[in-house]
Amino acid sequence: MVPEPNLLDRIIITIDINNTQAAKKILHNSLLNQSNINKIFDSYFNQYVVNQTIYLETLTLNLGEIRLNDFNSLFIIRLNENLNQTLSQYQANNQTDIEKFIYYLYRKDSILNPIEDVNNHKITDVNIKQLINQLPRIKNNWTLLLAKSCLSAHSLQKLLAIKEPALLTAINRKLSEKINISPYQQESASSWQLILNALKYIHRHHIQEIPEPDAKVISHITIELNDNAINTAPIVALFRQVITDNSPLNKWQEQLWQTKLISQLCKKQLSIAEYQHLSERFITKHEDKNKSGKKSFVASEPALLPEHPPPRQVNNAGILVLWPMLPTLFNQLGLFEKQKFIHRQAQFRAVDLLDYLIWGNEEAQTERKILNRVLCGLIADENTESTPIEPEKQRITEQWLDTIISQLPAWKKLSRNDTRQLFLQRPGELLTNEQEIKITIQPQPFDALLNDWPWPLNIAKLPWLDRPLLINW
Repeated sequence: MVPEPNLLDRIIITIDINNTQAAKKILHNSLLNQSNINKIFDSYFNQYVVNQTIYLETLTLNLGEIRLNDFNSLFIIRLNENLNQTLSQYQANNQTDIEKFIYYLYRKDSILNPIEDVNNHKITDVNIKQLINQLPRIKNNWTLLLAKSCLSAHSLQKLLAIKEPALLTAINRKLSEKINISPYQQESASSWQLILNALKYIHRHHIQEIPEPDAKVISHITIELNDNAINTAPIVALFRQVITDNSPLNKWQEQLWQTKLISQLCKKQLSIAEYQHLSERFITKHEDKNKSGKKSFVASEPALLPEHPPPRQVNNAGILVLWPMLPTLFNQLGLFEKQKFIHRQAQFRAVDLLDYLIWGNEEAQTERKILNRVLCGLIADENTESTPIEPEKQRITEQWLDTIISQLPAWKKLSRNDTRQLFLQRPGELLTNEQEIKITIQPQPFDALLNDWPWPLNIAKLPWLDRPLLINW
């Protein structure tokens, strides 16, 4: 028998109120009977799909203070908000080992040997078996992250350093989507297989998510090709797919084709017509790039004052995730009072402090401050000379960020560097005009942590700006 969406054994409602008559009125409200509470829970789970079996011996929800006149309108809203927070924390606390492992791979700042990493990332023989068993059941966003890890030199190196053939084979099988083959019946997967299957997986399911080519990753293929350690059929099939599917030619295929060994291999194994078709496409595309590069200087003169300026690329668009909290930060730093910056120099200082908030001690770069200037009420290209951040200001900024992380249920397991790399240092596009400021943030799998965010991520209004910020996340 299929269980109901939720099974509540007992409901206890506690109301603290200084008016007995009002308390009785609320307790006898039809809103609080068990049947209606069950309907509210059913409605919640129908609206917010939770891909996980959840068992809680007790579920305590503190809805806070609600005025009597607002009770009927706010009760369900507060209940849903508390359910979101509680279940998000539950899912974070019950994250599977394979999700932690993929997260470990994807992190840019973690060390190469997982045995020496933090305790919850330790790899043992028992854990390897658990990881292999959990792999077939991971969600699509985690599979995408796993595929991207195989296309990153740093992540791939960490994966290969574990030296667990069975795990590599299981990952390869997951990416190739061959679900009916036992991991112990296949030969050990090599790095080139992981790379090709990762490319094919993203091409099949998330073609817009294909990362930029990584020369170090491609070198794994060429090295093994030189050593005759590659079954060349999958490589040929990858290029043949371009012909049969008429799929958009991605940069990985283009860069692979420029490798002489691979183009020669395709020449031997493809038909004359197939090879000629691919050669023309790659050569044409390569020539088009050169031509466009040469023409760019000539075409730049009449386009000095375009009617609609193109969007500008930024690499810190993710700072918008914290937009309502920025006035508080600037206030703590002594730059902001009575809903405005204390003086113009404070705006310049805020630009540098935002850069420190996002990047930490990394060397400041002028071009990455474009969005910071706009967010601080300055012109995007305004000349702002950088000055070193005082240690006390650094401490205040870091403590402020740590406090924010600890107060957000979805981020509680993230470190300061995790938050910076996964969210704040997110690429995007900036478009400004007289009416509004538009920021488009590049999506990533970890955006699932923003599903229950406590404030809107589609529009923002900062008190010192005369235009709204339209956010496309």
